[in-house]
Amino acid sequence: MTETIERRAGPGRPPATDDGAIAFAAVRLFLERGYDSVTMADVAAAARIGRSTLFRYFPTKGSLLWYQHDLHDAEFRAEMAQTPADIPLADAVFDAYARFMRRHAHEMALAKTINAVIATSPPSSTGKWDAFAEWAGFIAQYAASRRGGDPADVENAGIGLVLWSAIWSAIEAWALSAEPELEPYLERARSALGELYR
Repeated sequence: MTETIERRAGPGRPPATDDGAIAFAAVRLFLERGYDSVTMADVAAAARIGRSTLFRYFPTKGSLLWYQHDLHDAEFRAEMAQTPADIPLADAVFDAYARFMRRHAHEMALAKTINAVIATSPPSSTGKWDAFAEWAGFIAQYAASRRGGDPADVENAGIGLVLWSAIWSAIEAWALSAEPELEPYLERARSALGELYR
């Protein structure tokens, strides 16, 4: 998909006409100029489409940044649910995230660019902390399904926050690096937790 996006969104090319191509054009612009300084009119111009076409695909600037977020969070939750119960909890969460990302290997250029924008933009603008809390909550729900109790209990909520913080630190470091592969960063983050939650 990334090759198609890059072909369509480049200068002098036909206009971007699918949501992936439009999102890719937008996040490249966010990264170049800063998320807050880019307008929806700028995005439409970069994608070489009209504003009405842009708003048909993406009603807000934030929806461009969180492209396919709902689909991805459902997939991550499904990966955790499918992990065998005999795998230690922290390993299960990291493994589920790595499997989820491998399944989306064809979207890694877009994912890396999106995460670089999120990492370098003010959290209040991008909704970063809302999404962060949501994904930590998914892990807390998974922890509760394995350990018992409520996801909002301090133990399960804490596990969710710690594990997602470690994963997010890997994602952010990778997004700001020149490295193409995320998995070494996930491995380093998991290793840094040591024997915690085994």
